[in-house]
Amino acid sequence: MKNFVVLLLGVLVASGVSAQSKVKFNPALSQDQIAISAGLYQAISGDELSEGINYGVDWLHNFTPAFGVRGGVAFVENLADDIHLARLPLGVTFRVGHSGSLADRVAYSVANYVFSRDHSLSSALITLLPIAVEFTAGITPGVLMGSRESSSLTITGGDSWVHGVRVRNRLSLTADVGASLSLRISRVVLRLTPMYHYSLTDNFDLFSEHSTDTKTARSFFSASGSLSWMF
Repeated sequence: MKNFVVLLLGVLVASGVSAQSKVKFNPALSQDQIAISAGLYQAISGDELSEGINYGVDWLHNFTPAFGVRGGVAFVENLADDIHLARLPLGVTFRVGHSGSLADRVAYSVANYVFSRDHSLSSALITLLPIAVEFTAGITPGVLMGSRESSSLTITGGDSWVHGVRVRNRLSLTADVGASLSLRISRVVLRLTPMYHYSLTDNFDLFSEHSTDTKTARSFFSASGSLSWMF
């Protein structure tokens, strides 16, 4: 995975340098981004499921400066011991923020300082940064890979019990909603994205010797950082 990330970064940088040598980059006209990301993916409740490591590559196309679509591929490693999840996130995006030229941002910052009630210098200076907030909503089909069952033994105060997770259905589908904070530096976009995922399919049976009832995990949370290249 590390070699893959390094290779992809090299391709992005090389293509960007080549494109930049031909035409001057204008972020307002940039309609596409390709990004690599990494972070955590975990169930909100259910100790039987662990924090999986989530890797991904995605592509964003903007129809307007505010609206776009996003799609990609992702892989969650060790959602439980030897249980992995391959995902195909798809969604629509809505972006707000001020990430124009430096002259535009200076003018916007001055106006924000002059016309604000408290004349806050700190809030005005923040507007100098090419920061945008992007909201995303969509669905993610996926498939669970690896083992059908993962269990472990817990010992507390001389008492021991077995608990774990069984895969009921390998095909998964989640409804997703999230928001990301992005910082643009020329063609490069740094993004931090927390997201909530609600499972529309029954994929897991969570079991424990302390309970006769099996439970399922429906709610998941992910947080990832990504590096994008605009073109």
